[in-house]
Amino acid sequence: MCLDGDEAAAGTWHLARGRPGACQGPAVRLWVGVRAGAERGPWARRVDVMLNDSSVPANLTELAAALPASPYSLAQTIVIAIVGSVLSVLTVVGNSMVMISIKIDKQLQTISNYFLFSLAVADFAVGLISMPLFTMFTIFGYWPLGPHICDTWLALDYLASNASVLNLLIISFDRYFSVTRPLTYRAKRTTRRAKVMIGGAWGFSLVLWPPWIYAWPYIDGERKVPPHECYIQFIETNQFITFGTAIAAFYVPVTVMCILYYKIWRETKKRQKDLPNLQGGKKHDSSKRSNSSDETREVDGRARSESGDADSVYHVRGALHDTRWRDHQVANSRSTKRGWIAIQAWCIAWWHSGREDLEDTEPEEEPSDAGYATPVSVETPLQSSVSR
Repeated sequence: MCLDGDEAAAGTWHLARGRPGACQGPAVRLWVGVRAGAERGPWARRVDVMLNDSSVPANLTELAAALPASPYSLAQTIVIAIVGSVLSVLTVVGNSMVMISIKIDKQLQTISNYFLFSLAVADFAVGLISMPLFTMFTIFGYWPLGPHICDTWLALDYLASNASVLNLLIISFDRYFSVTRPLTYRAKRTTRRAKVMIGGAWGFSLVLWPPWIYAWPYIDGERKVPPHECYIQFIETNQFITFGTAIAAFYVPVTVMCILYYKIWRETKKRQKDLPNLQGGKKHDSSKRSNSSDETREVDGRARSESGDADSVYHVRGALHDTRWRDHQVANSRSTKRGWIAIQAWCIAWWHSGREDLEDTEPEEEPSDAGYATPVSVETPLQSSVSR
């Protein structure tokens, strides 16, 4: 039986003090909260009403039961969080350094580095937006941020990822043409064309993913993605679109890149094989030039020897630091000294022999040639006709 009036009031105070009275039905519990809240203020009244409402705990229990539990243990969750955070930080810092370096240093602002700058922007967006939210989604096991943030995250993620792949494709084309057509491609590769190629990569990615991610629920007429899930709706509902976007965004670019880098490797190997032949041709040409120069020098030397005398030849060799020229000069000086000694000895012998001829010999005929005289030694007596 329920109490009313003063008895209900007495029961109120008993409940307020933790000693329930005779009536404990829902009406009395509500009255207890209101009467006690009147004494303690409006905030206490609201708390008591919420505590006495039996529907609120039931709703919280249903909400907790509706959320999926995390598929990982505590240790696995910690490891996933650390790895995801480290990779995200490294991606952001590394690509930031690339962008700052190219922006500050004027020497790095080349056409090849423009492609790298665009690639760094795409990877920076992936590390800043895509990786942290994906790590959170993986750890929780459900998407807690609502459908609008989910669509925005998917649009930015697919835009940056596809732009990164297409920038890699542009870089592979640039390297291929630089290796196979170094003269013609270098002349055609201008800054304007590089900007057009980079804009085409981002524009194709922008058309391929974000509009359809936002518009597909309206195309289907309803949003079929569950409240605590986050994925692109047309990937799950339309297999043909899924197949086409996968081929256009991933498989075709990766296949083309593999083919281009294979051709670059083959061209490099071909040039390595041709390099010894080119070096041998250069050595053969240099040997021919050296042989011709040697022959020219020999002809010049013969002409000089025929036109000039031996002293001029020795003089030239002495100018070229030839020791044989020096030896020849020493030998000439010695022979000159010996000649003077021989003439001196001849004169002395002639003097003494002339004196003996005056005493012992008779005069003989003079030589027919007065200017001709035969040198004699000490043993040979002089003719008496020779005057002193």
